[in-house]
Amino acid sequence: MRMTECIGRIGKVKNIESDEIIEVEYDGNTWQFYQGALRKVYDIKPGDTVKIISEPKTVELLQKGHGGWEDAMIKACGKVGKVEKIDSDGDVVVQFGQQVWVYSPASMIPAPGKKVDTLEGKQETSFATSRRGAENVQDDLADSLARLVANLVVLGHQQRLQTIGPEQMIQACAKGDVASVQQLIKMKKDLVNCKFKDLTPLMIASHEGHMDIAKLLLASGATINTKTSENNTALLTAAAGKKEMLALYLVSQGATVTEIAKNGRSLAHHASYCGMFALLKAVLEKGCDPNVQDIEGDTALHDAIAKGHDRAVNILLSHPNINTTLVNKKDFHPLMFAALKENEFAVEKLLDKSQSLMKMTKSDGKSALHIAAFNDHRQVASILILKGKANVNFKDKQGLTPLHLACHEAYFDMVKLLMQNGADVNIKDNDGDTPLHLILGIQQRPPVTGLLGLMLMAQPNDDNDRFKIACLLMENKANIQTTNNNGKTPLQVCRSQRVKNAVENYIRQKQPQQQKPATTRGATGDPFVDLLAALLVKPCANCRENVANAKFVPCGHKLVCEECSLRFNVCPQCRLPVQARLDNQGRRIVLEDPCQVQ
Repeated sequence: MRMTECIGRIGKVKNIESDEIIEVEYDGNTWQFYQGALRKVYDIKPGDTVKIISEPKTVELLQKGHGGWEDAMIKACGKVGKVEKIDSDGDVVVQFGQQVWVYSPASMIPAPGKKVDTLEGKQETSFATSRRGAENVQDDLADSLARLVANLVVLGHQQRLQTIGPEQMIQACAKGDVASVQQLIKMKKDLVNCKFKDLTPLMIASHEGHMDIAKLLLASGATINTKTSENNTALLTAAAGKKEMLALYLVSQGATVTEIAKNGRSLAHHASYCGMFALLKAVLEKGCDPNVQDIEGDTALHDAIAKGHDRAVNILLSHPNINTTLVNKKDFHPLMFAALKENEFAVEKLLDKSQSLMKMTKSDGKSALHIAAFNDHRQVASILILKGKANVNFKDKQGLTPLHLACHEAYFDMVKLLMQNGADVNIKDNDGDTPLHLILGIQQRPPVTGLLGLMLMAQPNDDNDRFKIACLLMENKANIQTTNNNGKTPLQVCRSQRVKNAVENYIRQKQPQQQKPATTRGATGDPFVDLLAALLVKPCANCRENVANAKFVPCGHKLVCEECSLRFNVCPQCRLPVQARLDNQGRRIVLEDPCQVQ
């Protein structure tokens, strides 16, 4: 899981590192965020009044997978509405007079006692998918159904059973009102197969997980395999709504498992994406094709890998007809996709299935190891090298090796891993650049800010790492004098004067070093680390205004200034508890005017 995948998702606060850094858990992964990037999610109940947050772009971001976004929702931003329903996923149906939308609970704050705003205009409640160019085809179907059901529920609250027709039947099914469904069937039996907004009563009941109503409808003659114009069936809508038990019931009643919606999503896709393992196994046994590709080119295996559903990966790979070489529209076959997603389990299982996957590359020539190296996925890289026998010096179409990419991104541990496994430190790409050219020739990256916030303590100081890696390369015989196709040496392409000065000083000190007595070595015993400490002054990773001159005890890390150090009880780099904080002279850092107990 990547940090960017946390955007718009609800996580659990695990620890408060400081006044500004919050540790949050998502699916077992822990990340550190700047507090300004987080929103508190409140407990909301039906009947509450809530205020939608005012920033449309933020709401749109939070809506992904939680009802989706429509341009008309802009007018509800900053407005007060009434909570009509909270669905099984925790999404909130909010009504503003005649307008109703489904929201993420993160998109609102409680507004007790506030008057509900009335937004005029009749709302279109049609059922349509692929609204956003299939940005996320799984969420697309679920969001469309959620919006439609929300409107039906609210309409049902507003209307009495005055007429008998498809709309009333659909509303009763959406609300789970068994008595009303029974009454409507008794009065007009053909309503069991009616359609409203292209959906049948069985589809609505299936999506909402209303088992009693689904059984009643089937017992009353409902057709189980009716399709919408988008080729969705009751079984597909149950799967999209994550209603596994109802989906399994439909399978047991003879629902067709081979139907594919117009967006290319099959039952295997839904089950793999949502972690419905019993359903996945059942539909595959009944003949569902595991190799269907949706409009993004993704197979069920791509979905299982993306969501980290190991059991789904196992089930799919055990299928006799599984194809592990299918490439999606972003040019990733499953092994490369697993490397991208840092899914170590899937990487191992795919290699167990077929070692020949190691020979496949993207259209630009990059291998799975290139992808792991570029994303600093060290454990994946180790598996590819040790189990997959990856060629660490394999070049893509630009002549770049995994080591080139790791140096470009300044990943010290990845560089070290590749070198330990035989990476050539002097290999050249098509431009004649060596890894040393790339580590020195890339400009320092700016701090990561904005909506996502900063994972401050996990962001390395770029100059620091580039100097360390350059020294590591030279320690392993990298040629500092070699030239690229433009006749430039690594030092001549270096864009950071600080790093250039440090490397030049390192080279000068390294030559006579063998003639110096041992007492001239620095405090760490590592020459380039000692030089690094002396030559590269790091800014405080918290305030970024002062020098990082406070040392945490016992770990010894210097990450922040003296003032900011008092905010941390745990070292944000190594996670060890901070027992003391020392300044450059070794003196303990304490509050200047601590509170006194009288």
